[in-house]
Order: sequence, then C-alpha cells, then structure tokens
Amino acid sequence: MYFVHPTAGERFFLRLLLIVVPGMTSFKHLWTIDDTKRPTFQATYETLGLLQDDAKWDTRMREACIDQNTKRLNNLFMTLLLLCSPLNPEALWENYRDDMSHNTWHRRITNGSTVEDAYNDTLLFLEAKLTLMNKGLHFKNATHFVACKNAACQSLIGCGA
Repeated sequence: MYFVHPTAGERFFLRLLLIVVPGMTSFKHLWTIDDTKRPTFQATYETLGLLQDDAKWDTRMREACIDQNTKRLNNLFMTLLLLCSPLNPEALWENYRDDMSHNTWHRRITNGSTVEDAYNDTLLFLEAKLTLMNKGLHFKNATHFVACKNAACQSLIGCGA
C-alpha cells in the first residue's frame, strides 16, 4: 500500500475512499453518493461523514492565546498548516487573527494604520516564513492579502519585494 500525505489534497482523499468504501468500480462511482455527484473526492468523503473537523486545532489555538505570546502563536499556526493539514485554515485565521496580529497592530497604530493593515502584515509575515519551507497560505478567500511594496512592510517581514 502506498502512503499519501494529507497535504496531497485530492490524491489523499482518493486513497482514503479506496480504502474505506468497498466495491468502488470507477471514478464516477467514487464521486456519487445517493445518486448525487460530488465535485471532489474530499466532498464525497465529507458527505459520507468520514471527515473530521478542525475542533482540536481550534482548541489548541484558543489555549495558546491564553498563555503564549504573539510569536509563539504565529509559530503554532504555521506548524498546524505545515504538519496537521487543517480543513479550514481560513477559519482558524479569522478566529485568531486579532491575537496573531497583536504585536503588528501595536507597531502600526503609531503610524495611523488600520487593523486591516496589521492583519495584512501578519499574513505577509506568515506567507514569507511558509515560503521558506516551500509552503504557502493558499487561502481561498485571501481578502486582506496585498503585495509587500513599502519599505516598512519589507523590513517588518524581512522580504525584499
């Protein structure tokens, strides 16, 4: 049997379906549950009720917010993205972005910046760190993510855009 890492996306869910659901004879059969075709293997797996949620990662982030500093919280978030493959990293970001952007917000408030600027700087910082590990945020709805063009931003995250 071959190993497929959870970060492999659809290949990972295809492998799981082939293991868990007996009698599959075609891709069409894999995608169809109760005569309804699902768009992806992940959607099929989720429809079958086999997919866990991100509750344990949410709990860990919430606990870390109580006794960890911003840097450690950001490192935990990056570790979750790199090693744990949360189903909805955007939701984790939305839930904990205030805590994760706390230091950035304090630095930016003296310049008359907004909270959105602090969120953006934090996302850029996370993206830069993940890029060093050949990963990225890959948020589906990255509404606050803009290019790092000004010198203050570049020095903050250590990039040379």
